[in-house]
Formats: sequence, structure tokens, C-alpha cells
Amino acid sequence: GRLPAAKETLGTLGRIDALGASLAASGLGDLATLEGRFSDAVRILGEGAAADLASRNPDRAASKFAALAYAQLLRGEKRGAIAAADLALVNSQAAGIRFLAARILVEAGETARALPLAAGLAAEQAGDPGQAAQAGETEEGAELEDADGRDGSEEVEPATLADEVPPLRP
Repeated sequence: GRLPAAKETLGTLGRIDALGASLAASGLGDLATLEGRFSDAVRILGEGAAADLASRNPDRAASKFAALAYAQLLRGEKRGAIAAADLALVNSQAAGIRFLAARILVEAGETARALPLAAGLAAEQAGDPGQAAQAGETEEGAELEDADGRDGSEEVEPATLADEVPPLRP
């Protein structure tokens, strides 16, 4: 019921300064996603991320790329979702970004790409920075065991990891 007021407030915030514009882009993109206007969300978040990169704020850009990936996924654009998740990861390795990117990758059917992210996050949570670094730097063919003892060499059924991570929903 208060979405018009939120849009007005975000519009005002966007006119204050560069930080306000960045925050407004995030908020307006999120509102567009909430309202089911996924194409608008993709445009708003993409423009916001570009502005953040131009002002040398890669972490804020990564946050927008993660939200953009979610909007892409909701509109059925798996390739766009994966590309946006990749851009989020290129611009930030913050735990929150890695978590969101992993969830997007799982939802897009790229579970093999999500496993090293999940393993790194799990290792960090367990307080093992060495394993976390190894998980984050795992290259193709390297051995990595997850909590179930899988080393990544065997075929992982997409349903296996997807069942472990609840689906993303607006």
C-alpha cells in the first residue's frame, strides 16, 4: 500500500548525491522486482551498477548485479542471471555476494559452479580460512570435498544441491 510513497522517497534520495543515487537505484530496482516489472528492474539495476563502477564502488555494483541476476532469473532469463551473478563475483568477494551468486547459480541449473562458492562459505563459517581460500581458488580438476564427502569428481545431480538450498522467491 505504500509503494508510491517509497518510490517518491527514493526519487528524492536519488537527487541528493552519488551515494543517494546509488541507494535509490537499488531501492527502485527492488521495487520493480517486487511489482513484477522485471525488465524495468534489470534496466534500473544495470544502470545503477554501471554508475557505481564509474564512481569506483565495485561492492555496491556487485550488490546491484546480484539483484539484477535475481530479476533475470524471475523473468526466465537463465543466461542473463548467470552473467549478472558472474559480474557480481568479479566485483566483490564479500560473503553476501558469494552467497547470493551461489543461490542464483543453483536456481539457474549451474550447481557445479555453485559448489565451490558454497564450500568456501561453509569453510569460513567453520573458521577454517585455509580451506576457505582453497575453495575459493579451486580450479578445474582440483579436489574439493564438501560436507557430504563429495570431492567434485563425481557427477552431482542438480536436484541434490537444489534440494539443500530453498528456491529463491520474490
